Amino acid sequence: MIKIEHHWGDIDKHFDVDIQKDYGDLKPYLPGKIVLDLGAHVGFFTAWAFNNGAERVISVEPTGPNYLKLIQNIPEKEYNSCILKLAVVPKKEKRPAYSRYLSNNSNMLRSQVCYSIKSQKWRDIPINYEPVVAINFDLLLESEPVSVIKFDIEGMEIPILEEIGNLPESVNAIAIEWHYNKENYDRMLSVMNKILKWGFKPNRIPKSISPNGWFVRPIVYTR
Repeated sequence: MIKIEHHWGDIDKHFDVDIQKDYGDLKPYLPGKIVLDLGAHVGFFTAWAFNNGAERVISVEPTGPNYLKLIQNIPEKEYNSCILKLAVVPKKEKRPAYSRYLSNNSNMLRSQVCYSIKSQKWRDIPINYEPVVAINFDLLLESEPVSVIKFDIEGMEIPILEEIGNLPESVNAIAIEWHYNKENYDRMLSVMNKILKWGFKPNRIPKSISPNGWFVRPIVYTR
């Protein structure tokens, strides 16, 4: 059983319960399979996937402090893992990528890939920007026969899924935490419908998704 350590040093004894609530419907699809964890953070989902029988997990995390904690929590010598410090971006995107995150450890849980350096503070908390190597989603899919994909990439899931025709036949389960704003709300709904046309069925349908919201808790889609 893998345990996860946060930035501030505490072992999170409840992460398995929280992950189970959001991603539990993926469990039947994990044993013996290759999993792609996009937005791996410090390894919560990666550890849960291994704990539930995944053969291999490819974990992608763009933010330096998260990545360092991730390789500490999931040592590649002990697990059949591949941990990559990369930002997943759309194929058409040519601008340099940055990982943007808050400086105090208690808020380092959330980071976001962006293409320019803008605001320096958020509620008086300094914002860090670090250059990060970018990779296209299709290159990750070509690397290994992935069966399960988890998306938690702070809105980048929308342009990435917009530009692909379908997912490989080997992929039979995906989980997406949707992040959006007023500007890309309609695009998100369009991508949701696109996934249904690919033959995936959602484990739940949110009662309502407000244009004024900013995220939808993970939805598991299977086919």
